[in-house]
Amino acid sequence: MWFSSKTKGTSVALIDISSSGVGGALVRLEAGKLPALCYTVREPLEVAARAGTEALTNTALRALETVGDRLVREGAPALRAAVGEGSVDRVLVSFGSPWQEASVATKTALQDSPFTFTRSFAVDMLGQSDEEPQRNVTRIVIASLLNGYLTADPYGKRAKRAEIIVLSTSLDETIMDPVEEILRKSFHTHDIRYASFTEPSFRALQELYPHEKDFLLMTVTNEATEAASVKRGHLMDAGTIACGSHGFTSGLDSGKVCADELSGLLREFAARHALPRTIFILAEDAAAEQVKTALNDPSLHALWLSDVPVSAISIQPSQFSAVVRTQGLAEGDSRLAALALAAARQA
Repeated sequence: MWFSSKTKGTSVALIDISSSGVGGALVRLEAGKLPALCYTVREPLEVAARAGTEALTNTALRALETVGDRLVREGAPALRAAVGEGSVDRVLVSFGSPWQEASVATKTALQDSPFTFTRSFAVDMLGQSDEEPQRNVTRIVIASLLNGYLTADPYGKRAKRAEIIVLSTSLDETIMDPVEEILRKSFHTHDIRYASFTEPSFRALQELYPHEKDFLLMTVTNEATEAASVKRGHLMDAGTIACGSHGFTSGLDSGKVCADELSGLLREFAARHALPRTIFILAEDAAAEQVKTALNDPSLHALWLSDVPVSAISIQPSQFSAVVRTQGLAEGDSRLAALALAAARQA
């Protein structure tokens, strides 16, 4: 009888596209084990600040070609050395702003008599999705509540009140099409999946800090800051400002403009629900410090309902070591680690 030394598992290529750069990784997923990053690479985007979406897109596509080539040329041997095979089963691609937009909505159904919550009932609650030209729009039910209580498996249960929290993401098809063409040349798989970075990032924070139920997450790249608000463990709000690390760190006037834009976004959140006082920041160190300063500006004290400074925590790659392993030619990378956790949830 012949025995194979290969371990059973799935290998996934991770692609992270943001206004700061294009990252790539090969992650190995095996039952009962932490996701293992076997190879990582990141190409920064060298473009002028506020260069415009078209210039940024062209630069990102060139960086993606470089990342794809390195994943095949350097990453496949590293994966083979770690698990005995160098092929990829699927690809997970995430986009940050300006190529993605995310919003959160709560749909509610209330009746006088108890009703049975079914899949078709949930679909009716969602309603029709508005189509946008050159945009790929998806909606995901990220939480269901029956009679005010979070219910992991709501179907078939009876209630008088049902709520579904829906994450809507809109991806720019003008970059999705050439991205897919590049990736098909690099990997021999047709299983290419796309996502906004919003969902993987807030899900990753929930795994890193399982006891933290209320928090804001700020993800800062060169040209954008994406914010997500989580209350009682539910994603309640999401939004973006077109101002990132370039703006926060390039000078007093620019930093003030960015602080004002961030204040405006948080005021929109605060109009719908009380803001959490714990804030996680995923950014380069210099930008993270500027964002912390902006969040503690006296003009924002009314939003926090207190003069006590908010608790702002910078997310570092080392914090993922308890949930994602790195081996071989992989280095710590917070965004790619968040995607590795997302890939594991899809397995």
